[in-house]
Amino acid sequence: MEMQGIQAGAIQNGAVQDREARSELIEGQNSFASELGQAIENLNGLQEQSSVMTERLARGEAENMHDVTIASEMASTALQTGVEIRNRAVESYQRVMQMQI
Repeated sequence: MEMQGIQAGAIQNGAVQDREARSELIEGQNSFASELGQAIENLNGLQEQSSVMTERLARGEAENMHDVTIASEMASTALQTGVEIRNRAVESYQRVMQMQI
C-alpha cells in the first residue's frame, strides 16, 4: 500500500518537473525569437539609415561624406554578419537532422 503512495508521488513530482521544463523551454524559445527579431530590426534600421544618407549625398544635401561612407560600411558589415549567422544556423540544423538516433 505504501509503495503505491510513493509511486503516485513520484509521478506527480515528475509531472510538475515536466511542466517546469516545458515552461522554461517556451521562455527560452520566446527569448531567442525576440532577440532574433530585434537583431533583424537593427539590421534593417542600419540599411535604411545608409539608404537615406546615400540619397542625401546624391542630392547634394549631405554635410559630411565620411558619415555617409561610415553608415554604408556599417550596414554592409551588419548584412554580411547576418548572412553568415543564417548560413551557420542552416548548416547546424542540417547536421542535427542528419544525426542518427
